[in-house]
Amino acid sequence: MRLAVHGLAWLILLSAGGCATRKEIVKFQQDIALIEDQLTGLQSRNDRLGRELEEIRKELAASREEQRRTRADILSEISVFKEQAYFLRSQIDDTGSRMSRLLQNMEGRHVPVVPEDSARRPAAADDITPKALYDAAYLDLVRKNYDLALEGFREYLRRYPVSEYADNAQYWIGEIFYARRDYTRALEEFSKVPAHYPEGRKVPSALLKAGYSLSELNRHSEAVSVFREIIRRFPQSEEAGLARARL
Repeated sequence: MRLAVHGLAWLILLSAGGCATRKEIVKFQQDIALIEDQLTGLQSRNDRLGRELEEIRKELAASREEQRRTRADILSEISVFKEQAYFLRSQIDDTGSRMSRLLQNMEGRHVPVVPEDSARRPAAADDITPKALYDAAYLDLVRKNYDLALEGFREYLRRYPVSEYADNAQYWIGEIFYARRDYTRALEEFSKVPAHYPEGRKVPSALLKAGYSLSELNRHSEAVSVFREIIRRFPQSEEAGLARARL
C-alpha cells in the first residue's frame, strides 16, 4: 500500500511538471506522508480486529463444546435421578408389602423367639432375589462405591443375563468406567447393550455414551456414525437431540 501511494505521488508530480513550486512539492510530500501514516494505522487496526475476531470465534467454539458437555451431564443426571426415584419407590413398596404380610401372620398367632445368632446371620446368596441384587448394586453406584457396584452388576448379569433389568445393569457398568475416565473400557461396555439387548430400554442412552466415549478417544468419524445411527433409529428421543448437537 505504501509503494502504491508513493507511485501515485510521483505520477502527480511528473504530470505537474515545472508548474509546481518547491513549497507546493514539500506540502504535497507532507500530505502523502500523512496519508501513509493513516494507512499504516488502519492496517494495524485491521490486524488487531482480525486477531480479536479469531479469539471470539475460538471462545464461541469452546462455549458450544461446553454447552454440549453440560447437556450430556444433565441427561446423565436425569437418568440417575430416575433410577434413584425408582429405587426409593420400590424400597417403599417392598417394605409396605413385607409389613403387611408380617402383620397378617402375627394376627392370632404366637410369635416364635428367634435366636440371636440366627437374627444376625445374613441371608444365603441363593435367597437374594434378582431385584434385590440389582437394587443393592445400584445403591452402591449412587454412593459412588464403584468397585462394589461393578461387582454387584456383574454378579447380577452372571445370574440373570436375560432378566428385566439386564440391559440396565450392563449400561451402568459402562457408566462406572466412563465416570473413571476409562473411555476404552466404557466404550466396550456400552457397546454390549445394543449387541446383547437390542430391544432394551437403555439402547439409546448406551449408544449416546458410546459416541461420547469415541469422541473422548479422538475417534471422531466413528462417533459421528454412532450419532447418526441414534438420530435414524430414535428420531424423537432426547438422545437424538443431543446427538444432533454433536454433528
